[in-house]
Amino acid sequence: MKKFILILLLGASAISQAQRSYKTNSVLNTGKWAKIGVTADGIYKIDVALLNTLGFTNTNIPSSSIQVFGNGGAMLPENNATNRIDDLFENAIWMDDGGDGIFDGNDYALFYTGGPHQWRYDTAFFYQKNLYTDTAYYFITLGANGKRISTNSNSGIPNYISNSYTDLFVYEPTNINLLNSGKQWVGDVFTNSFGGITSRNYPINWPGLLNTEPTIIKN
Repeated sequence: MKKFILILLLGASAISQAQRSYKTNSVLNTGKWAKIGVTADGIYKIDVALLNTLGFTNTNIPSSSIQVFGNGGAMLPENNATNRIDDLFENAIWMDDGGDGIFDGNDYALFYTGGPHQWRYDTAFFYQKNLYTDTAYYFITLGANGKRISTNSNSGIPNYISNSYTDLFVYEPTNINLLNSGKQWVGDVFTNSFGGITSRNYPINWPGLLNTEPTIIKN
């Protein structure tokens, strides 16, 4: 009976592996690459000075050749059954090269990243802190026909105009691991023992805050 069960498990594993297709080689296998790290979500700029710093000292670089690869920096799912990207995928970037097709002078490119720690939405916003790194990495290369953000013309008249938006802020330090093991970390200590403190101030820089709108605080 035990032998029969083992055969079934091996067969299921073989079927699972056969259903997935793997890349023959990573995109990093050929070409010249530079690695950059980002620590927060936002729009990042690539200009001539940055490329020179990274070692791309070519002159008359075709703007179409600049490519950015990376899979974001969010923590990988813990469920082994979740599909994972087999290789780095190319990110679409916004290119401003002055229209001459050459990346020089004050030309620049922009790309967006969610960073290592990410906000997600599932009926409500929740924050997912990456427990294993504070930096998301992206890779720049000079290839051919880089992926670009497309533009669409729209001559319609907007029927809704907003002058405000919902902003999010999180304070979640990982200072103490109570068991010195595992992934459960806590932040600041509040105590009245051994000269500790029971209150703290957490200033938030929110320019343009609308005091007439409600603020939601969660712990």
